Amino acid sequence: INSTDVDRPKRNKRNTMGHLPGELLKFVKNESYSLLIKGKPGTGKTTFALTLLDNLNDGSNYFYISTRLSLKQLLFYYPWVEKFFSKDENKSGYRFEDARLDEPESLFERITNQLMDVKSPVIIIDTWDTIASFMDRESRLNNERVLQIWRERAGAKLIFLSETFDLGILDSIVDGVVTLDNSILDSTSNRQLTI
Repeated sequence: INSTDVDRPKRNKRNTMGHLPGELLKFVKNESYSLLIKGKPGTGKTTFALTLLDNLNDGSNYFYISTRLSLKQLLFYYPWVEKFFSKDENKSGYRFEDARLDEPESLFERITNQLMDVKSPVIIIDTWDTIASFMDRESRLNNERVLQIWRERAGAKLIFLSETFDLGILDSIVDGVVTLDNSILDSTSNRQLTI
């Protein structure tokens, strides 16, 4: 064995997308957490969440719930995510749920079923706003607390995407908040990530 081979750090065989801050990668390696990713439309919330999943690479079961896009649209805009989705429903891997026409009660039930039935799932809800818009403030807060309790019991990771900036509802009960923003400065588009 060449000494340079011994000294060289071992790299993950699978190439991941994007470059995420170290403190964020450390946070998402925790056994269980809830994360809120928020930003205005077009700031990259979906791209960021999918990049985050790509960097997890931990063998968990992934459940992606979309209230905005069909699987066909998701694959059109993000063709690199095709590698995530398993064709076999019984095999661990990524599952996509098109929830654009779902009533909030049935969607909430599906999320809690995933938390109860699947060992250590990673659940992304893109976007939570669509579900929350059907609930009054008290029901919404109650449901968000219930999800947090089930998440803890299941050892799950729960990622909410939101375009709402009303502090005090979801922000106050999740373990972490990432805010995305973009601006144009000197004819250059800049994206900002606040953890």
